[in-house]
Amino acid sequence: MRKQVDSDDQHRIAIAHGRDRAAAEKVGFSPLRKGFILCFIIMLYLMRLFFATDFHGSETCFRKFIAAARFYDCSALFLGGDLAGKALVPIWKKNPSTWQSITHRKVVEMNTRGEVQEFEKRMAAIGNYTAVFNEDEYQQLTSTQRTAILVRLICRRMADWLDFAADRLKNTDIKIFAIAGNDDPPDLDNLLRSSSVLAFADGSIVELGGDLQVLGYGFSTPTPWHTYREQTDPEMKLALERLSGFLDHEKGTIFHLHAPPFGSGLDLAPKLDMELRPIMSSSGPVMEPVGSQAVADLIKECQPLIGLFGHVHESRSVTCLGKTLCANPGSAYSEGRLLGFITEIANQKVIDWQLTEG
Repeated sequence: MRKQVDSDDQHRIAIAHGRDRAAAEKVGFSPLRKGFILCFIIMLYLMRLFFATDFHGSETCFRKFIAAARFYDCSALFLGGDLAGKALVPIWKKNPSTWQSITHRKVVEMNTRGEVQEFEKRMAAIGNYTAVFNEDEYQQLTSTQRTAILVRLICRRMADWLDFAADRLKNTDIKIFAIAGNDDPPDLDNLLRSSSVLAFADGSIVELGGDLQVLGYGFSTPTPWHTYREQTDPEMKLALERLSGFLDHEKGTIFHLHAPPFGSGLDLAPKLDMELRPIMSSSGPVMEPVGSQAVADLIKECQPLIGLFGHVHESRSVTCLGKTLCANPGSAYSEGRLLGFITEIANQKVIDWQLTEG
């Protein structure tokens, strides 16, 4: 974390910006010297934040995310929701030396334990989970039992991720500010809360350091898949109004929300028919806004410095709602590509921002 800006520093920044002309003239600052002092102070108190979201279990994306901390010289990392993957890929043990699985509608034959491990790594890279079953064992499992196995595997991978992050970020001041998403089972919450390297901001307000605070919320509006964390817009409005009542209005605020604001251009997703298939036109998929009006209304009311959003993978974009810079970096987790957003803040102002890909 960068040093907190105190009242004397605020005054020096004001002089460097030229807002306190009498003080500037008194100390004899030339325009060149003012510019040098401004650059020095901004660098001294600059915070560089990196945000990425919707990993859906992708081992590759999470490892790249942690590496981004040092690569971009970040002050903090912001981890968006939908950390959990969606698919359990069974591996059937056919006999002592043969295993079989099906992925992308293709049968995969494995003849050594090394081949099994390589297959498991490939599945983890794109967010899938694997488990080995006897030939008839998986077929006999109920839907509830399969879900329970998937949730256990989700929690196991998250625990591994947190250990990995703690190891790679040790001896640094870099903290991860995380929320859950609509696809994340509640079982993850205790894991995230107990981490020494992570501040779980979901449903709360946490201090970022200096004069900044983070409001986090991981619910989405209803989806056709009836996922773990969904609310109607009126329900979300009540929850966000209650949460925002605890904001310190003397501090700069970052909204760290899973659901993007409705109609912002950050929430455009393919329109689906009754069978959940994309509706096509002559120019491609028909797109429609699927974000939250409650989120849009809260941004207009509170005007935070920055809004960080996810949920809609296809809607990679940056826009402004009033004075608030809003970003959805999108997600390409199934390809192992890390899509991100970097922003720099100093003196409760956004200095710069950039979308990233790697």
